[in-house]
Amino acid sequence: MTDLSLEHRIDRLDSIEQIRQLAAKYALAVDMSDLNALVELYVDDVRVGRDTVGRTSLKEHFANVLSQFDATAHFIGNHIIEFDDTNHAQGTVYCYAHHEMGKHWIVAHAMYHDSYERRQGLWLFSRRTPLLFYATEWGEAPTGANKVRWPGKQPAPGNMHEYSPAWKAFHLRLPETHNAATGNFLKDIRRGQPLPRSQIP
Repeated sequence: MTDLSLEHRIDRLDSIEQIRQLAAKYALAVDMSDLNALVELYVDDVRVGRDTVGRTSLKEHFANVLSQFDATAHFIGNHIIEFDDTNHAQGTVYCYAHHEMGKHWIVAHAMYHDSYERRQGLWLFSRRTPLLFYATEWGEAPTGANKVRWPGKQPAPGNMHEYSPAWKAFHLRLPETHNAATGNFLKDIRRGQPLPRSQIP
């Protein structure tokens, strides 16, 4: 940022803080089941699935997801934010969460990949993709291949590490094919690969 004007650098710092607050507000709105507050964190023409757009559809989606849980508690950290231009950015943020599901107490670790957009001076989500490391019963170590164990669903592998081909290359002792750094950490670490699909039930 040394080649940017002071005004631009101040704007960038303000943007970073707004985006960090955005992720924290998301966690609080989810835990309070405040769907109106939750959808206001997104652009008004947010895409929901393949065929629908808008906050009304997004609210219906969140209502279906959150109805599975009696209560939740989310803690976020490790937030990396990088800018595509003045009004568009992307980021990753870690999340550790507790979920009460009837007699089950499920703990999960996830990483969100986010797209952010600034509209009328306000930073909002344009997309969030949660990738799971694990989701398992409290006290049950999520070892082995199938780390995602939601009650009533078939256990499945977590896909957080599919975010970057470097993980697979390292653990399978494959040749590393990392291109020269572009100065964009998130793009470099993904090696141009598409995002895995969300695993939130």
